[in-house]
Amino acid sequence: MHIVDEVPELEHRPDLPLVVALDGFLDAGNAATLAAKHINRAASAPVVATFDADEFHDYRARRPAVTFSRDHYTDYAAPRLVVRLARDEVDTPYLLLTGPEPDARWEAFARAVKEVVERFEVGLVLTLDSVPMTTPTRGRFRSPTTPTTPSDSSKATCGTPTCGYPPPLTRCCQ
Repeated sequence: MHIVDEVPELEHRPDLPLVVALDGFLDAGNAATLAAKHINRAASAPVVATFDADEFHDYRARRPAVTFSRDHYTDYAAPRLVVRLARDEVDTPYLLLTGPEPDARWEAFARAVKEVVERFEVGLVLTLDSVPMTTPTRGRFRSPTTPTTPSDSSKATCGTPTCGYPPPLTRCCQ
């Protein structure tokens, strides 16, 4: 991983939130993907950290798309895992981690994300995931949330007290 050394906009900005919006395995109804596309309007936002995608990406399982035009390939888009310094509609800064969810070396990736959190003094980490579940078709519906610390366990809102599923990487990083 590479963290950009000089980011003047980050000086004296402790407690920035980090939004983690990885393209991944568990994305019921494409909810996380749609939310990530909505907030990832920050394509021109400065990159403050990059991860070596080759270290985490399985190209045989998820091959990047290319275009074949007449007699040659074009438009290869290599997978990129980056942290950008983004801003919302009222110009409030936040960090945005985007890219494909790592296929391998989850523990190493979690350590690298922790390094970003510590280096930029992140105050809150928000993850975009969506877990399939049954919901009522009428009436009120509360979106389920999961706590990030044991002291927040009273804040969890899930219709089912216990369930098992293959988790996204972000659940393993908590």
